[in-house]
Amino acid sequence: MKRLLLITCLSVCGSQPLASSFPGEPEALEKAVRQWVAEQSHVPISDIVVGKLNKNITIQPCDSPLDLSFPFNNRDTVQVSCVASWNLFVKVEIADQQSRRVATRPIQRGQTIEETDILQPKQSWLGLVALRDIDSGEPVTDEDLGSTTYVYATTHRVTAGQTIARSAIEKIKVAHTIDDHLPITNIINKRLLAKTDIEANSVLSDHNTEVLNPVVVATRPLPHGTIIEDELVEIQWLPQNRFRTSLLTDLTEVVGLQTTRQIRPLEPIKRTDITQALLVKKGDAVTLTIERTSIKIEVDTIALEDGQYHQQIRLENVESGQLIRGIVVGKNRAKGIR
Repeated sequence: MKRLLLITCLSVCGSQPLASSFPGEPEALEKAVRQWVAEQSHVPISDIVVGKLNKNITIQPCDSPLDLSFPFNNRDTVQVSCVASWNLFVKVEIADQQSRRVATRPIQRGQTIEETDILQPKQSWLGLVALRDIDSGEPVTDEDLGSTTYVYATTHRVTAGQTIARSAIEKIKVAHTIDDHLPITNIINKRLLAKTDIEANSVLSDHNTEVLNPVVVATRPLPHGTIIEDELVEIQWLPQNRFRTSLLTDLTEVVGLQTTRQIRPLEPIKRTDITQALLVKKGDAVTLTIERTSIKIEVDTIALEDGQYHQQIRLENVESGQLIRGIVVGKNRAKGIR
């Protein structure tokens, strides 16, 4: 089957209109390229089909014979030059070249293509994988090959509406084409929900799986200026299409910080909704908790400096006057350093 010889002008240098043996018409360029490629490739000129030139490119005349060459290590591109005038590159394809691209040995589905697997393979085919079993001597086309990616597939059947457990999926390497549904390639810190019944050994994609992202939400109304503690927030799971990068996904990102506005119950918390809070001020009475194995001791201290959440500060024991260092864990609360 014949394939179109596609001509694409990639670059054109400036020139002056000259009366010459090359009139500068697209038809004349087509004829020159067809004749030259046929001679160089030892094929009939009838096997060379030329597509339409880019309408934005004007082919200028040339007062000397055109200079044609294969500039790269293949015969897919022809360089056409008019000396000291203009220069362009042309993508070429020989009509019967595809019929000569046949498998030199049996190729199994999923096998990575090497140069010796196919007679006269395109350079762009090397490293791709076969999308089907190909017999030795069978013609190979672009549609038979594809790129690979790592995706996730089910190990057993999952019903619609069911959360897909990590134990029910495995990571596999597959070939895919542009007609495939978008596969799920990242499940780190995500939850997967079956949108349809999914059979065993099926690839998870946007067609059968909904990806849920963790977001931090308030468990109760949080007035402006509230210092967020553990019991005031929790994780909820939000569909991918409603998730925004401005939303917080980890409780450790909010605990100990202060709200900058009022937040409703179950409302996702954004980065702009919180700010650093001064949990301890110099001179404040601070309860210092010291834990040793099964023993927990609380000591009354005075802060010798300001402190924010998880910041290490100097404290003074009220009874003994001893200087102690502690880590701020809440409003006027600190824990001892082990």
